[in-house]
Amino acid sequence: MSTDHTLARMAAVPLSALAGVVIADADPETHPVYGDWLRSALRGAGVAPSFAAPSPDTPTGLSRIIDGTTVSLAGDILADGAIAGLAVRPVSDPIRWRWVTTMLEDAPTEAGLLFTAWAIGRSATDRPPP
Repeated sequence: MSTDHTLARMAAVPLSALAGVVIADADPETHPVYGDWLRSALRGAGVAPSFAAPSPDTPTGLSRIIDGTTVSLAGDILADGAIAGLAVRPVSDPIRWRWVTTMLEDAPTEAGLLFTAWAIGRSATDRPPP
């Protein structure tokens, strides 16, 4: 979110605080899993989301967030203060994320294999109790 956004004053943001806030949306053609996850997470928190039109590119999406037009939910991909004008806050609600890995079947990369092993190991330890 923008450093000027009211949510930026919070140490952690509950999903319910996103009610009435315009949320940046991923291009459903390019990122259908993210869009499905985002809608599901918000509905699970009782939020009827209001989405902005998908940004045509990353710089446009970031500029919309920094100017306060939208907020975004993303995995821990940026540290707070990494980009001037952008505030990064954790979500206080527990959120489950379905990992998706794509690799070439006949030539998987070492990085892809390591990431997949890490994600599988993490999902085994992050499961909620039965």
